Amino acid sequence: MKRPYPVNLLSAIRLNEICGTAMDYATLIADQQAGLANLLDQLTERERFVLDKHYREGASMKALADQHHVNENRIRQIIRHAVKKCQVKELLLYVADGFAARTNALTEQAAQAERLYCQHLSMEGVHLYRLEAGALDLPVKVLHTLDRAGVHAIRDLVILSQHEAGLCRIRMLGAASERQIITRLQSAGLLPAQYERIPGCPCCMKPDRELAAFRNLTRFADN
Repeated sequence: MKRPYPVNLLSAIRLNEICGTAMDYATLIADQQAGLANLLDQLTERERFVLDKHYREGASMKALADQHHVNENRIRQIIRHAVKKCQVKELLLYVADGFAARTNALTEQAAQAERLYCQHLSMEGVHLYRLEAGALDLPVKVLHTLDRAGVHAIRDLVILSQHEAGLCRIRMLGAASERQIITRLQSAGLLPAQYERIPGCPCCMKPDRELAAFRNLTRFADN
């Protein structure tokens, strides 16, 4: 007997094994469903379409192959790749815990970690940390690149600087520009002179990114 959606999809993703939970895939509450929708939003439109047709509607790989004018092997690859993209613990926890519940919990934890960071710097009044990136006296070209990427505040730069693949993922921002930003932040006392960046790509979820960054900063500030 075929398993219903989303039991079949979450079983293929192996949510419980990855998260160490014992979720009943058949009885997702509304907040967990929102977490699943967020998870699928990280996929391409084509990947979402194929997963939806295959797992929700029960379309066979042959039917999907005929519809897309490709062979079954290609459909199998798309499904395998999409499922693998979903197997990210940080994203799966938004399903297990519920989207709003996890967002609120991590946002509060990140705020506490940020307060510790600000206390360490003895921030009072209008501190440089709270200003726009232009206050760092960076070259105009670098500021334009940051602006196009939606990075406007010094706080954003501090957070991105903590991730190994944070600043370097900004389109058209070269290694030299990245070094300039790090140097300016260190000169302003916003970053330790020596610290280790968080390896890998930062999580696409803002609360996870910020919590990881401020925990990393306070870890090195305490040393």
